[in-house]
Amino acid sequence: MKVSNKNKIVIPGRCLCKNKIVHVKVILKKVKSTLVKGTVKNPDGSPSVGACIEIVEVTTIKKILGCTFTDAKGDFSVAIKCNFNAYYEFNIYSSV
Repeated sequence: MKVSNKNKIVIPGRCLCKNKIVHVKVILKKVKSTLVKGTVKNPDGSPSVGACIEIVEVTTIKKILGCTFTDAKGDFSVAIKCNFNAYYEFNIYSSV
């Protein structure tokens, strides 16, 4: 898994298998909000079209903030209002 300093997350295809959930733990900078962009690819390296990315805020409890889906290129983006006392999990579900 690759995370750059520009908040770009790349999920390699070898991490995705049918009926498997991929968990990515992200700690965001101390800013009011941020835009997180990412790419999800299939095991063969092709874009994972329609994959679901669930965003979860974790403090003493887990709170689901919502979800987004990948486009035709396997890309997604989501704006997050940051909670300085939390970290975030991105759960990726491959498309059917």
